[in-house]
Amino acid sequence: MNKLAIIADDLTGASDSGVQFARKGLVTQVLFDLTGLSGEREVEVIVVDTDSRALPALDAYQKVQDAAKTLQEMGFNQLYKKIDSTLRGNIGAEIDAIYDAIKPTFMIIAPGYPKNGRTIYKGYHFLHDTLLHETELSRDPKCPIKESYVPRLIAKQTDRPIGLIDYQTLRLGFDKVKEQLDRYRANGIPYIIFDSLSEEDLQRIVRYVCRINEKVVWVGSAGLANYLPEAEAYRLQKSKKAAIIEPNERPILLVVGSVSQVSRRQLDRALSLKNVKGIQVDSVKLVSDNQSRYEEMEKAFHQAENWAKQGYHIALYSSASPNEIKQVQAIGEANGWSTIEISNFIAQNLGEISATLINKGYFGAMILTGGDTAKYVCNNIGATGFELLDEVEPGVPIAKLIHKSKMYTVTKAGAFGSENTFIQAIHQLQGVDVK
Repeated sequence: MNKLAIIADDLTGASDSGVQFARKGLVTQVLFDLTGLSGEREVEVIVVDTDSRALPALDAYQKVQDAAKTLQEMGFNQLYKKIDSTLRGNIGAEIDAIYDAIKPTFMIIAPGYPKNGRTIYKGYHFLHDTLLHETELSRDPKCPIKESYVPRLIAKQTDRPIGLIDYQTLRLGFDKVKEQLDRYRANGIPYIIFDSLSEEDLQRIVRYVCRINEKVVWVGSAGLANYLPEAEAYRLQKSKKAAIIEPNERPILLVVGSVSQVSRRQLDRALSLKNVKGIQVDSVKLVSDNQSRYEEMEKAFHQAENWAKQGYHIALYSSASPNEIKQVQAIGEANGWSTIEISNFIAQNLGEISATLINKGYFGAMILTGGDTAKYVCNNIGATGFELLDEVEPGVPIAKLIHKSKMYTVTKAGAFGSENTFIQAIHQLQGVDVK
């Protein structure tokens, strides 16, 4: 039987790719590490979060290669390397790690996710019709993007030669794509980037590559992952029963650690609901000194506790105005912290507050946005992973924690979703059919 493993570099990415298989009827679990495999059910797709997006490249390489080798030993004979749909992270180092471990003919690289506004045109990455390096991603606090031409971006991270198959070649059909791949193979070019302007382009990539009968490793976002279960070569798809979300009458905890403008607009919409109370955690106080940090965390906890007892949903979020971000960075730099360490520290504190609230039993479900924040929350409550169920919206999965609480949880990458994503998630977690 074909068993598929996905290796992702952060938690929300692990979930949004893995849920594409859960939606097709496959038992799919996200694990925070490979010791967390649940024995309760036969797992058909496993997703491992190596948490390596912001690591030094050599460390990321080692973590991914170790995961790839272990998964092969466990009998997972198909690998999918999940990368960020906006190209953040150690993409070159991590695909090198899998290539060195697996030795495929090709690494098929298709990061596009057209129905979520991520398209690749003649090798250039566009986010909602804007070149990637011209968007807010150029100012990402941990992984800023300064390049939109995908071959050049990846070439800066690997020494292996890279080829491109553009949308025009792709749309000429299988024979032309095969000719191009044959040329690349003859010239020793193993890393192949594909354009994708539409969902149909992603379907073509999967269909054509499966026909060439070569050993490949897929590299992409949740967009490409959506079409692998349908490929005859993998025979992964099953009949799918609708996921049943049991009604939850207790309050829901929404934790927003992402500073993405998309997440902040979604937060504003959620805060417009009468049954949602917002608690802003002052990031400047979190990084100032231990006394200020302790007082800010205590204040946030008690506010949330008080409102939760009254039945309100709680939105817990870090402050994120440009001025506050500058202040936080200045304090962090004065303390000798890197930008990544500052970001992780704030996420860790949000995670501690959230975990204390969850462990007190005030909440029946969670919505987590920002991969680092989600990971800290889950680690602090002792969860080992998720079993993925369905999507609230494209790329926004709903899952059940692998934890004694079996709590329903929605995870979301910062820049994913519509303005009403959090509202939709709240409704679905209460057992309301939003589809």
